[in-house]
This record gives sequence, C-alpha cells and structure tokens, in this order.
Amino acid sequence: MVIFQLLLVVSIVVLGAVDAPVNVTTAAIVAIGVAFFSASQDVLVDAYRTDLLSEIERGKGGATHVTG
Repeated sequence: MVIFQLLLVVSIVVLGAVDAPVNVTTAAIVAIGVAFFSASQDVLVDAYRTDLLSEIERGKGGATHVTG
C-alpha cells in the first residue's frame, strides 16, 4: 500500500508540473498512471480490510471506509 501511495503522490505531482496544452500525450499518460495507482491502492485497502475484519464486521468496516 505504501508503494502505491508514493507512486500516486509522485504521479499527481508530475501531472501538476506537466503543461497539458503543450504536452497532451504526456499529460494523458500520467493521468492514466494516476488512475491506475489510485485503483490499485483501493483494491489493496479493500483486501487488507477483508483480511483484518471478521465476516460480521465487514459491513460496518466498509461503511466506515466510505464515510472516511
């Protein structure tokens, strides 16, 4: 999770530094990277929550995650 969080932060910073009107392709590639790292982090957090919580606690855990 930490690796994907760091990759997400780096890709967001790079996306902010790219001059999108001039470098449309670069901005699009970095934006795809942001989406990929964000989705991967979401999957990892869901898997961790599933491993951490018992079956009875998963509903409340999911609600807490969405609220947070």
